[in-house]
Amino acid sequence: MSSSTSSSMGSTNLEEDDLFPLWKHVTLTLKKGGREGNAKWKCNYCNMDFQGSYVRVKAHLLLIKNEGIRVCFVVSSKVDILSELRKTHEQAENRKKLSKTKIVPLPPSPFNTSTRSIIESTGDFRLQKAMNIGARETLNSMIARMFYSAGLPFHLARNPYFVDAFRYVAESNIAGYVPPGYNLLRTTLLQKEKANIERLLDPIKKSWNEKGLSICADGWSDAQRRPLINLMGASDGGALFIRAVNCEGEYKDKTFIAKLLGEVIHEVGHEKVVQVITDNAATCVAAGSIIEGIFPKIFWTPCVVHTLNLALKNICAAPPHMDEEISAMRIKCFKKYFPNQDERRLVNTEYAKFSGCLEHFGDADSLIDRSAMEPIVWWLAHGASTPMLQSLALKLLSQPCSSSCCERNWSTYSFIHSMRRNKMTPQRCEDLVFVHSNIHLLSSRTPLYTKGDTKLWAISGDAFDSMEGVGILEVANLSLDEPEMEAILFNDEENDDLENQEL
Repeated sequence: MSSSTSSSMGSTNLEEDDLFPLWKHVTLTLKKGGREGNAKWKCNYCNMDFQGSYVRVKAHLLLIKNEGIRVCFVVSSKVDILSELRKTHEQAENRKKLSKTKIVPLPPSPFNTSTRSIIESTGDFRLQKAMNIGARETLNSMIARMFYSAGLPFHLARNPYFVDAFRYVAESNIAGYVPPGYNLLRTTLLQKEKANIERLLDPIKKSWNEKGLSICADGWSDAQRRPLINLMGASDGGALFIRAVNCEGEYKDKTFIAKLLGEVIHEVGHEKVVQVITDNAATCVAAGSIIEGIFPKIFWTPCVVHTLNLALKNICAAPPHMDEEISAMRIKCFKKYFPNQDERRLVNTEYAKFSGCLEHFGDADSLIDRSAMEPIVWWLAHGASTPMLQSLALKLLSQPCSSSCCERNWSTYSFIHSMRRNKMTPQRCEDLVFVHSNIHLLSSRTPLYTKGDTKLWAISGDAFDSMEGVGILEVANLSLDEPEMEAILFNDEENDDLENQEL
């Protein structure tokens, strides 16, 4: 056995030698990786040269076939050497198991072995089905441990994707499944999900052809004080996150901001854009003027569209033609949208019919429905006689009147790129915000978002654990874009009061 002790590995850590003892039975001729990495080596028994990792050393010496390496013919002929090698290997495997970090044991399950033996002896189907109780208890404890150890909010338990993931595993019976690791989550799977979300957003983008959209922009600084500009596309379909531009090293003057806005307008299609909404800073005002000069039919000043929006929305209020300010803004808007004088004369005629309740607008149903229907529904039902005005009304009534969606999206950005995760690259942050924001947008359009155990799961789920933590300001902010959600919240409170009275 003297030959088995010779090795050119040099001085090594004793613990590594104990965990990979078969390296002592070969002579390394060229080292490439770590203890488990590839290397060129010569067997100390048969003196043959090989290349491979520790797995192949083990297969060669322990006579394991189908591992891509020839077994040692010397060891195969000497039972005592083979027995000693196998004993050495088993001892090393036991040391590996003992060296692994011990996890904190889970709470004991009430489902004990005596209960299991009773079930097996009786053969009762219902009891047999109940044998899963022990596994369910263990899984529940593991999920709870995950929440407690990582500091996850309890609100995550209402997330439908969290529920679906465990349900899918339970129904599919995927043997040997291992969850995706750190690198896979932050690279391949993230890009795959981003591409999938972009595909799912296509129906919303196609609706912009008819309903138009508003480009909303707002500035912010992240945890590393990098200046960012958030760009979103908003319509009645919701606020779609487009991108967040890292402006580090850039001089944010009117030309730079106008360039960013222009790029996004070209990306979505300038014929679809109704307005660009920014704050009232002098630089943004100047950038808005540049945009209006390049795209004559796109408004920058929010009050222009907002004022005409009010004129078309307040269909049951005083006649808009009697309001001097609204009339002035309407004339300005019509000149932008209809530069041709003949077209403008036609749309002015249509507007006169609407404002004065003439012809079809004087019908009894039309007048009654003005106070009973949503404005956009009313225009769909009663605006066919004025097609040019109806088309414009549907576009304008689908637009937001503020850039609050951008401001709320910074909450998402700060949640993802927090002080504890401040080393994340801007591009990865943007991808995560894109997926996070647009998943919430798509989810809010499904029935599960308004009913069942997962109702309103996305509302402030990053900030608090239940609706008990929501103040009146959070509900007020929510109602800016989702009045139907506000109604659900308050209706639930009324239902709770009724239940309490019955009890």
